[in-house]
Amino acid sequence: MEGLNGHNCSQVAAAKDHTVVLTEDGCVYTFGLNIFHQLGIIPPPSSCNVPRQVSFTLLNNKVLHLQ
Repeated sequence: MEGLNGHNCSQVAAAKDHTVVLTEDGCVYTFGLNIFHQLGIIPPPSSCNVPRQVSFTLLNNKVLHLQ
């Protein structure tokens, strides 16, 4: 897949209209529909067909906020 070339995926979570991918190096990529801003991409597109990396801050292994 174009947006994930060169990245090894370690986990994938798929919902009805969007997908989240965690790579072995700890990066998060999202793609699909974004009607409710579920992709975490800023500025929020209405949809994204190519996986895009999401920026976030971790605190105690939990997402604190998306940048």
